Amino acid sequence: MRKAPALAVLALVVVGAGYLALHLKSAGETRKEAGENVGEEKEIPIYPGSVPENLPSFLPSQFPFGGVENLSSFWVKKAAGEVLEWYRGILKNRGYALVGMQGLMTIGLPTGSLELGWFIFARENEGVGVGAAGNENGSFYLLARGEPSSLAPWELLPSSDQASGWEPIPRYPDSVMLSHSVSGNRVQLTYGSPERNVTTLAYWFRQTLTLQGWAIEDENLFSAFLLLRRGENQVRIEVLTGPFHSTIQVTHTSG
Repeated sequence: MRKAPALAVLALVVVGAGYLALHLKSAGETRKEAGENVGEEKEIPIYPGSVPENLPSFLPSQFPFGGVENLSSFWVKKAAGEVLEWYRGILKNRGYALVGMQGLMTIGLPTGSLELGWFIFARENEGVGVGAAGNENGSFYLLARGEPSSLAPWELLPSSDQASGWEPIPRYPDSVMLSHSVSGNRVQLTYGSPERNVTTLAYWFRQTLTLQGWAIEDENLFSAFLLLRRGENQVRIEVLTGPFHSTIQVTHTSG
């Protein structure tokens, strides 16, 4: 497996981030009247109101796909989170699966703050990377296209299930089934998720399953471990987080 370069927070030094903040302010002042949608970009839509714009020189290195050849960059008077969520919805509706991500981060600066995040989507051998960085004055964002493996210097999650079988509990959104096995009254499943925050994952399972009548027997939300029971059925959930995605292990025992 290839090693990933240092990304995001560590590379966003104050000097570069301060430059981006000033650049964003300037861009917002000079493009207040720019509202045209520049149209479709090879079947990937452009966020309404965007204008083509070269990124500040340090910014592409903050995204794993910042060096690919098929790359387009834009500026829009919207927050980075709005841009990312818009593309997330558009691409999911077009059949793309989320295979890698860095959730939105807020970086404090003496002059304010910046938000930065990225997603990687895949549909068969087609990959799309979307990264955005900005503040209240607007955001720069970039779109990258290529084979999924070309958009990140590490192994991404598969875009579809690698196994099939009965699922005793709901799966976490955007996760894929990696393995499924049955032995007697025990079913073991492994999922992969682009979400890397173990507390987010554990809390989702806790909320979802207790609403479905499962009672908690043991838990540790910080290490993402849950043991629940409903009648004669018991389910054990463990999350192993890695630098680029998480593995969710589910064991269901009946009787």
